[in-house]
Amino acid sequence: MASIKNSPYNFDTYEQKQFVYSANFGLATNTAKSYKQKMDLINSICFLQQRMSKKDPEKYKNCLALLQIIFGREFQQSGDVPGEDTLLTGLSIICDDLLYVVEDEIPAPEGCKTLKDVKDKIVDYIKNEWLPF
Repeated sequence: MASIKNSPYNFDTYEQKQFVYSANFGLATNTAKSYKQKMDLINSICFLQQRMSKKDPEKYKNCLALLQIIFGREFQQSGDVPGEDTLLTGLSIICDDLLYVVEDEIPAPEGCKTLKDVKDKIVDYIKNEWLPF
């Protein structure tokens, strides 16, 4: 994990850190209001990234590349960024962090038999369950 001791940013309080996290990495909410559903989303992204990076490490160099391929577009990183782009970028950072130096195989998401099933599960969550507020 990166150290913030010499960072130009000052996040001294819990509230400041929570604000930065929520604004950039929060999963917001979903229509089912389900913790399990949020964890399934993270597991699905991590699982698919682990598998796809083994097949083509250059193309799937990180979770951002994976999600951009899945959604067929590059996500805006600056300016007036759409909520979906913020969510997907934040998810990619969370998942990249969770995958850092992981050597064990991530279990397949529940109910998924193929990699396409996993991809469809990710897209379905974003399109049908995620609320941008």
